[in-house]
Amino acid sequence: MSADLHVRNLSIAFDNAANRPPVLDCVDLDIPAGTFAGLVGESGSGKTLLAKSALGFLPPAASVRGGSVCFSDIDILADGCIAATQIRGKRIAMIFQNPRASLNPIRKIGLQIEDVIRRHKGLKGPQARAAAVAALESVRLPDPERIYNAYPFELSGGMVQRALIAVALGCNPDLLVADEPTTGLDVSLQTEIMDLIKAISAERRTSVLLITHDIEVAEKYCQTITVMRAGRVVEAGRTADVLGQPKHPYTIALINAIPSSIPDLASLRPLVLANAPAERREARGKVSLLLPVRQRGVPLLQARDLRMTYFRREGFRKTPFNAVEGVSFDITQGECLGMIGESGSGKSTISRIVAGLLAPTSGTATFGGRTITDLSPRQFVSTSERAAIQLVFQDPDASLNPSFTVRRCIADPLYRLKAISKIDAEAQVRETMHLVGLSEELLDRKPHQLSGGQKARVGIARAIATRPRLLILDEPTAALDVSVQAVIMHLLDDLRHTLGMSYLFITHHLELVRLMADRIAVMHKGQLVEIGKTADILSHPEHWYTKSLLALSGAARVRPLAPLEKNPS
Repeated sequence: MSADLHVRNLSIAFDNAANRPPVLDCVDLDIPAGTFAGLVGESGSGKTLLAKSALGFLPPAASVRGGSVCFSDIDILADGCIAATQIRGKRIAMIFQNPRASLNPIRKIGLQIEDVIRRHKGLKGPQARAAAVAALESVRLPDPERIYNAYPFELSGGMVQRALIAVALGCNPDLLVADEPTTGLDVSLQTEIMDLIKAISAERRTSVLLITHDIEVAEKYCQTITVMRAGRVVEAGRTADVLGQPKHPYTIALINAIPSSIPDLASLRPLVLANAPAERREARGKVSLLLPVRQRGVPLLQARDLRMTYFRREGFRKTPFNAVEGVSFDITQGECLGMIGESGSGKSTISRIVAGLLAPTSGTATFGGRTITDLSPRQFVSTSERAAIQLVFQDPDASLNPSFTVRRCIADPLYRLKAISKIDAEAQVRETMHLVGLSEELLDRKPHQLSGGQKARVGIARAIATRPRLLILDEPTAALDVSVQAVIMHLLDDLRHTLGMSYLFITHHLELVRLMADRIAVMHKGQLVEIGKTADILSHPEHWYTKSLLALSGAARVRPLAPLEKNPS
């Protein structure tokens, strides 16, 4: 039976958008059996909707205006929900972007795999259990019997992602749709997961449709690639041809936005400022008059011998686990310190200690001459340092209150941490909107009404509303496509110099550290194994772990820029 996927002239629109162009407009896509295909493009280009149409998984408000989606000689959209149900999960499976949100948090991993097996294979009892354990073994999880009985929250990020892949592979599908399967994972885990998917594809001759923002991942793993923009396919073909000799201006712009294509952030300035709102350009000249002069190079944060011990429950016993072991570092005024390392290396724990959200087991953190680790998190809230240290979280969807307007999201820290009148708060909110390049027309919108890039900017605006001295950036661009990521990174660099802030920049992406950080701190298993100037660490690493990270990411490499056309269409 054929396992090819053919999408022909597909157009899909939403019923409440009669005056807008279709979300998918005359799209063609071919994935022959056994092919590893890539689908790239900016947020909102229609990638996920196209993938879900292959599963007959369209939202209720979506209406098919024309075209077809055929798999194994079945027109999935024309033959109705019965045909889609027979195929979905059995012959076409999907790995969703956020594994923790995709898995049921109160059901064991093994039972969730069995759900798929019982529904499509008819197996029950010991046979279903054996098939579930076999699926866990197939994704190279250690001790699959233990993982079978584990809940999602008991697993690391990489293990949860593998468990979700095991759920998708429960019925040995012919086509695997992977929607951003490595977002938020460190470079070693990203390589591990992608190598696993590639190996499974080769072993089982399973076709893979990889939806990704990371063009370098698509270049490494995909045989073919399709580039989408605004609901249309602008370029498609063999990966080497599309990325090696791009023809469409938008493909060229995407390649030029890859961090390894950017020699430095200054090279982005003409393009970013040319497309910035007038308010953003004007605000840069006004805001410096409202802020005290901050001298670069003055010690701001000093961390000494930070240690954090957690206790893990194993049956009836609690065993200690050292998340951070004797870490010391400094951040000077105006400096950006990049902190890198694999998941579980202690980066986020350090950020929470520095932010006053977590009291360390031992050690001290001094901010502006005051020891902040002597205070409990409750006491720290009432100090002036609370407003001077702010965080930008990884996922704006999870960190922005969905019931708040943009105005309230940005004003909230002002009311909580500053003695400020409503009139002054409104003025500061508007000025902050200008600083991050957002139009005041968005003030009364809620997060779900914004694009990914706009939500990321609102998260930054909320953090800088109090005009902090230290900004902690926890993977601020992890879920953004490369074009938006480049703009946000340039914005953050511009704000650092405009407002005189210091950054603790936590990321898995070594190319972004190269562009942003003055110095790099490398974390491994709770220990700071190497720290130094960015150029020195990237060109002459001393620790074996740093060398392995660089080997995996190729962070020292800068690819040449492709010819760029402004405002590609």
